Order: sequence, then structure tokens, then C-alpha cells
Amino acid sequence: LGFTADEEHGGMGIRSLLESEWVRAIEAGVFCEPTNERIGIAEKGALWMAASFTGVQAHGSNPDIAVNALDAAIDFYRAFVQGFDSTQYDPWLGHASVSLTQLHGGFMTNVIPGEAFLELDIRLLPGQTTEYCINLAQKVAERLQSNEPRLQVDVKVMIKCDANATPEDDDFVVLAQQVSESLGADPTLRGLRYRTDAGRLVPVLGIPFVIWGPGDDNEAHQIDEKIEIASICRMAERYLLLARKFGA
Repeated sequence: LGFTADEEHGGMGIRSLLESEWVRAIEAGVFCEPTNERIGIAEKGALWMAASFTGVQAHGSNPDIAVNALDAAIDFYRAFVQGFDSTQYDPWLGHASVSLTQLHGGFMTNVIPGEAFLELDIRLLPGQTTEYCINLAQKVAERLQSNEPRLQVDVKVMIKCDANATPEDDDFVVLAQQVSESLGADPTLRGLRYRTDAGRLVPVLGIPFVIWGPGDDNEAHQIDEKIEIASICRMAERYLLLARKFGA
């Protein structure tokens, strides 16, 4: 049983656990995340990237001598989305996605910004690697700088984690379904669009896993995010029975 901190950012907790000898003895994993009490067997990968743009600031009346960093940031985002393969489809996870989550630039109406900054949240499917996205971002940055030598673009990787999945016919998944059904719960499997610490642990250990827990994942990061006590109690019962049957 492990409690990990920093799951949404650097993953310091799970990385610390991976340095422990006892982790190597783990044969299967249950990651407690909000899944509406349904058994999750797949999660999207995640890549968070930041890009900074340095151009040439100028008065708004004199755009000819400026290099608008905010324009460059928008061009970067559009070119990245155009080059990104969002056509692939996974039956558990749907489509991959690119979301522009931060965009900053400028400080006065009559000043053409010489600096801008953006962040992207990219969600990937099995078979799509974070390295593919990083290379695409670098190529877009190089193309923008080639077109405008006075522009500087710096791309930084904040978080990278490839997608993970356990086959639906894996013995551990089947056992979780049997436990769920025996307690009168829905044994239907599902995929999760978010990422968990499974993305850092499972590739290292090569173990089967499920993502299974109380709470509604559609409420994540909402002002009314909550988990019902009754749901926690139901899931605790399932965890206990799963542990007993797995160790039998």
C-alpha cells in the first residue's frame, strides 16, 4: 500500500517509491483514482510543454520594425496542431488531443509585444510517443526561426508520460471484474483520459494494473469536486476482497 505525493506534476512520490527495493516485488497494481467505481484498464499519455518566444518590441504605430512574439506564439500553436496526428482512435481512450492551456504576451494596447509564453497539454494514445511530439515542436520552432531570424523560440518539456494499458483478458483484470460482480457492482471496463502514477510505475515494473476508485472523474478540477463517503466505503470493500483473492 503506497501513498504518493506530487502525482499531477513531477511525480516525486512515485519516483521515490521506485528507488525502494520492496517495489520490485509488486506483481500487479491498483491505482486509486476517480473512475465512478468502474474498472479502468487504459490511460492516456501526457506531455506538458512550455514555449517562450522572444521577438522585437516596438511601438504599436511602428509594426514594420517589430517581431510580434504573441503572433509567433499563435503561429507555433497552430502549426503544431496542424502537424499533430489527431486522427488515430483507441476504443478505450478515444482520440488524442492538444489543448492550449496558457497564453501570455503584451502589457499595453499600443506596444507590440517582444515576449510571449504558452503552455500545451497534450494527451496521447498507445503507440503515440512523447518523443514524437517533442520532435514536432522542435521542428515547428526551427521553421519559425528560419522564417524570422530575429525570433527566438525555446521549447521546454514539463512532464512526459506515455500511454499505458492492460489487456482486457489479463488474469488480474478478470479477477477485478469477478470481485466487482460478486459485490453487486458494475464489472464493465473503461478507459481513462487522464494520466496517473501508473504511467511512471508500470513501464518500469512491467506489471498488469487497473485504475479503480471512488468519485466522478468528470468533476476533476471543478469547484464542486467531491467524493461520497459511501463510495469510499464500497471501494474499500472491493480493494480488500481483491487483495485477498489475488494473494490466495
